[in-house]
Parts: sequence; structure tokens; C-alpha cells
Amino acid sequence: MSEPALVLGTFDLIHDEHLYFLSEAARLGPVVVALGTDKYQRGYKRPPVLSYEERKRVLERLPMVAQVVAREEVSIEPLLDAVRPKWVVAGVDWAESSEFLRLSGITVNDLARRHINLVYICSPRRISTSAIIERVLGSAERPSGSAGAHPSASRGDASGGGEG
Repeated sequence: MSEPALVLGTFDLIHDEHLYFLSEAARLGPVVVALGTDKYQRGYKRPPVLSYEERKRVLERLPMVAQVVAREEVSIEPLLDAVRPKWVVAGVDWAESSEFLRLSGITVNDLARRHINLVYICSPRRISTSAIIERVLGSAERPSGSAGAHPSASRGDASGGGEG
């Protein structure tokens, strides 16, 4: 087996950006996802919509994911030692700063000492789960019959609108 690529993330509400990122990471080697647990995510950013177990099940069904492991703390050093990746993969949005390493509780020296390469993947478009959630909540707040509603949504006839 080739050497693994370690990917960190929440992977809440899997979307096209996630699939692209994981597929590109899989070109490097078997993808091991360090998935943030619910407890970890609560301390990091908004709580996920899906539970850790739900997100894990979805990821395990993706053909480009070889393994999913729990990320329970800031420092990924224990994961580096357990997984022994050749690659740690991040989105290109992290490339401009040292935030990725700081938020992973490691330094460039921690990677170099283990002969691990840090790789940034550039994605063709910028989609975020948070933006999707905002879009869904925004459409839920729109009154019926507003722009974007299905033409039959306000008709109560047998042509497709109403209950039935």
C-alpha cells in the first residue's frame, strides 16, 4: 500500500467541494480523514448539523476515502504518529498564512522531523457548508409565491400544487 494522505476536516453536509478535495488528495495516496468529533468541533467553530457518526458513515461510503479516524484535540501530533502519512493535505485557502499549522497544533519542524509533506489543493470554486446553510435558511424565510418558488406551488389545483 502506498503512503497515506492525511486530510483534516468537519465534512458536514458533503458537497461538490468536499468531493473534489478528497478526489485530489486520493491522487497522492490512500486518504485518511481525521474527522473532527462533535466535542472538538464545538470548541472550534459552529456545531455540525450532522453528528460525528453520521458524518463518518457518509465519508466511509466514498470510494476515495480509505479510512476515517477521530480528531479529538487540536494537536494532530498523535494522529501523525498513528497514521504515519507522507502527506498532510489542506485547501489552498490556508496557504497564505500559518493558521493551518497553528490550528493543527503543529509546526513545520514537526512535519519535517517525520518527513511529511504539506500539500495545498486548489479548488475550482469556493463552496462552504456555512454558505449552503445560509442559503437554505434564507430560502426558508422567503414567503411563498416569491421569486424562485415553483410555478405550481401557489396553485391548489390538480396540476401538481397543493396537497395530495
